[in-house]
Amino acid sequence: MFLYFQLTLFLAMAIWQFMRIQREIAVMNQLKPKLLELNRSVDGSAYEIDQAINDLFVQAKKSKYKELWERYYNRVSQKNEDERINVEPFFGFDVMYHHMGYRTLMDMGAGIHVSLGVLGTFVGLSVGLAELHIGNTEALR
Repeated sequence: MFLYFQLTLFLAMAIWQFMRIQREIAVMNQLKPKLLELNRSVDGSAYEIDQAINDLFVQAKKSKYKELWERYYNRVSQKNEDERINVEPFFGFDVMYHHMGYRTLMDMGAGIHVSLGVLGTFVGLSVGLAELHIGNTEALR
């Protein structure tokens, strides 16, 4: 029963993770054609391009892409004229991997399953050794 519970928990977390990632893919598939069209049609300053992209993301559903873009756009809109902003903290591999892969959920799931495994080991040992009679050597054989 314990293993069935752990398997059910794993499957539920895997399905939830799959659905969340599919939602992100759907949001980006919805925005991709508009971004490509924007890339071809906008000839202007970086501010105008950022404003046009922001207008697209405002229309998007709740998404990790949208959250990352909003962080970046808020920082860009506060910058000085001659200040250069590094995009790595906003869209770098590690940041995207952490946010898009929902790493906190995956790390939490791994911790839960390890804890349940250790707990199951001790429960199994205690149940298995409960009927052990140390005083009777014939019963031990």
